[in-house]
Amino acid sequence: MNLFESEALHISKIYTVSRYRTGTEEPERSTSRYNVNLRCYELIYFFKADSAVRFGGQRLEDRTGAIRFLPKGITDGEYVVERFSPNDCIDVYFDTDDTMPQMALCLDDMDELAGLFAKLYQIWSEKKEGYYLQSLSIFYDIIYRIKLHRREYFTSEQERRLMPANEYMAAHFCESDFDYQAMCATTGLSYNHFKNLFIKQLGQSPVRRLTSLRMERAREMLITGQYSVTEIAEACGFDNVYYFSTVFKKYFGVAPSRYK
Repeated sequence: MNLFESEALHISKIYTVSRYRTGTEEPERSTSRYNVNLRCYELIYFFKADSAVRFGGQRLEDRTGAIRFLPKGITDGEYVVERFSPNDCIDVYFDTDDTMPQMALCLDDMDELAGLFAKLYQIWSEKKEGYYLQSLSIFYDIIYRIKLHRREYFTSEQERRLMPANEYMAAHFCESDFDYQAMCATTGLSYNHFKNLFIKQLGQSPVRRLTSLRMERAREMLITGQYSVTEIAEACGFDNVYYFSTVFKKYFGVAPSRYK
């Protein structure tokens, strides 16, 4: 799952925005240990960093100009940061009821966000009237730019080649017999080449993208209160309502009957 994948993402709370700097008087190399079971999500921007991170069962690297995302509720493993040089970062502690990745992520080459994180920290620290709404607005802007980042290096020619496939999926994603090969055929590419370009453009495999579209459609239909779970399953391309419920619960963390 990609970071901030939902188009209707709702940030329910920003708890705090803090800045962490290791002093130049500290040892050149240092190690810190933290509780891996976080109570909220964390998004960290590194103005300066060279660190190795162990989080749960993952190994990550912090670099200057990168972002690290940490999920909440992980109970296994450890959270250790080994720094090879002084660090300077801004950490946003937040929460959302929307589905988020259950694994830590690092996004490199995010230098363009340095100014937004600095502004967010300044506004949060000064706490002038309206600071929370201003902070929330900036944080949504950061999220929007993160979502766009994966498209930055996708060339217009590649985007043009995939346009027929995107149109095909948009028109047919609710069909129970959705044909991936037919979608690929609209591009004139081999399936492997098509799949690699698709992932590069959208950050998702074709299968994952299809599921995302179906789940968002199902969620929208549930919210109206006008359809039964069985009707929604059929309308979203699922022949088996039990399988639909399993996929929905895995995607949103709750059964469709309870979400409704």
